Amino acid sequence: MISLYDTTGQPVVYVDPACQGLYDANGRLLAWFEEDLLYAVNGRYLGWLHQGWVYDRNGNPALFMSTATGGPRRPAVDTSQPTPCYWLQRATPRRNATRRKARPARRRRATDWSTLSGPAYFAQ
Repeated sequence: MISLYDTTGQPVVYVDPACQGLYDANGRLLAWFEEDLLYAVNGRYLGWLHQGWVYDRNGNPALFMSTATGGPRRPAVDTSQPTPCYWLQRATPRRNATRRKARPARRRRATDWSTLSGPAYFAQ
């Protein structure tokens, strides 16, 4: 299980062991990966993954893994604490047969933090 952190270093979402879905701490599917692209459960394009960073649609880093490389200065994270969602060990994405929507052209990667870091990322 992989935790994704926001600009404050707090875990926001958790990636299942197969790296297919992103879940909140209550086990609700928020988004799913299709290769390195990220889509909301309704099929809306959210951004992409690169070197442990999750970028928003505008190319700004919004979330990061503890092993991310490059990007803006990251806050310290405590990876020794267990995550609150032990259920993820058995999780598999339960996305509906939602068709993914067209995505805009990928922007270049920016070095400034996204204003959508945290739960707001999934509402964009």
